[in-house]
Amino acid sequence: MPKVTVRISSRQLMLLKLTGITGTIFFGAVRLLTTMAGAHAYLAILGGGVASWTVIFLATRIAQRFPAETPFEYAQIIFGKWFGKLFGFALISFNLVAASLILRSLGDFLITAILPQTPLSVNITLMLVLICVGTYLGLEALARFNEAFYPFIFLSWVLVLAASVPRLDFGWFRPLFDIGPGQLTSATIVAGTFLIDSLVVLVFYPFVTDKKVVLKYTTWSVVIGTILVLLLQGAVIGVFSPNLANTLTFPLLELAQDASLGVFLERIEALYLAIWVVGTFIRVAVVFYAAVLGLAQTLGIKDHRIFIPLLVVPVFYLSFQADNVPMSFNYDSLFSHYGIFIQFGFVISLLLGAMFRGKRGRADSESKSV
Repeated sequence: MPKVTVRISSRQLMLLKLTGITGTIFFGAVRLLTTMAGAHAYLAILGGGVASWTVIFLATRIAQRFPAETPFEYAQIIFGKWFGKLFGFALISFNLVAASLILRSLGDFLITAILPQTPLSVNITLMLVLICVGTYLGLEALARFNEAFYPFIFLSWVLVLAASVPRLDFGWFRPLFDIGPGQLTSATIVAGTFLIDSLVVLVFYPFVTDKKVVLKYTTWSVVIGTILVLLLQGAVIGVFSPNLANTLTFPLLELAQDASLGVFLERIEALYLAIWVVGTFIRVAVVFYAAVLGLAQTLGIKDHRIFIPLLVVPVFYLSFQADNVPMSFNYDSLFSHYGIFIQFGFVISLLLGAMFRGKRGRADSESKSV
């Protein structure tokens, strides 16, 4: 199959990262942060935003040393052929686990909140089919679709926040700094996992045409994503109180259900749900695409699309490892507690390895072929 030249802009990369942050927060992010830190989760979210930017900065630095290669390719330059391939397989595995957890979270959300009579397998299978189609169409198609659709995702969250403002009680936030350092640190680690998504920068940097402004745009994605998550978690606390918010399985859905834009939209949460599910599709498709591309490049195969049906199998299998919804929540929580360290480990290993061994990649180019 002939190579296809892929081009995306820094702005599209920023929006892909923003979708990764805000496209799936209606699952467990706000619930978990509220459970861990209550009314003081805003401190953890701010700390997570700082950690996110730090890792993004480091990811950009390593990407600048290898502007024409993905981490699956330059890991072999840095660590040698066999250790580099093992590193690539570790990156692929991380993406597959992340994709399976997001898919399972979507399935749990649908059967718990709106489709209790629909089997979990049906929801997950249907989404996987769409993800395979998106992956087959490629990065450019996903980036363009996301660029057109993300304003609707962002607007849906703005409307939820706007409808919540009249019901906010700021008294629930007092005292402002009444949280222990251990509790705050743990919550900050979880918030950092939700906000980082550094692998988007590492994997897709070679496909960006205007590489000089990648750090600027990805910084904006961290800032916007952090502010949005901060405001949404604050709205949950301000509307429901810390004690009540801790009992809600999907607090952002509760906010959306209480939102009203007039009697003609009294079930406006249905519109939100449709938008959020599309956001989930984009998020998982990007993660799955990275895994498929990574497997092809790690093995030295030109056509990455042949691996789409192969990698669907482990994602489908892993998404059913939890026997029930509470166990699924526990798996998601476990991943959230360690995801930041895994991503940071990938980035720092590549950067330090390249610096100590003096490795650099090929000269920059405006596009990359896959």
